[in-house]
Amino acid sequence: MEFLPIYPPPHPAHHLTTHTHTQAGGKFVISIKANCIDSTVSAEAVFAREVKKLQEDGFKPAEQLTLEPYERDHAVVVGTYRAPKKDKKDK
Repeated sequence: MEFLPIYPPPHPAHHLTTHTHTQAGGKFVISIKANCIDSTVSAEAVFAREVKKLQEDGFKPAEQLTLEPYERDHAVVVGTYRAPKKDKKDK
């Protein structure tokens, strides 16, 4: 399991560590601090944009949770990196 914080541009952590630290089929936990990435839009918009980027990079999010009321504008995303495709069984 890899813990990857998402940093503000120009160095998003998932772009820097995806291929070097996360194996295909590996699990991930990514923390997103929205106001460090873009404080001009809502936290929800930042979370949605970052999750979309993760999906484009081969991550398959399984769950996303905000850390309210403990931390404002923070979310954690968990899932699988390059999840193996399931075989279709003939019935």
